[in-house]
Amino acid sequence: MTAFAFYAFASGGPSILEWIYPNELFPTEVRATAVGVAVGISRIGLMEGAIRSGRRAAGRIIRAAHREGPPRRR
Repeated sequence: MTAFAFYAFASGGPSILEWIYPNELFPTEVRATAVGVAVGISRIGLMEGAIRSGRRAAGRIIRAAHREGPPRRR
């Protein structure tokens, strides 16, 4: 419970300021462009992460299959 309270206190203030200050400091066009660029970059990162984790998982499966050898007939 203490950890949650600390997290709420440490995260609550900055996250509220993220919504207030940009509205006062930047015009709508600039904010919209910045949000679009940030979303695009995050999607590229998500795709790269999915590809890398898929390759890593496939590599582990292939290595495990090579260690075990071909299936034996009974």
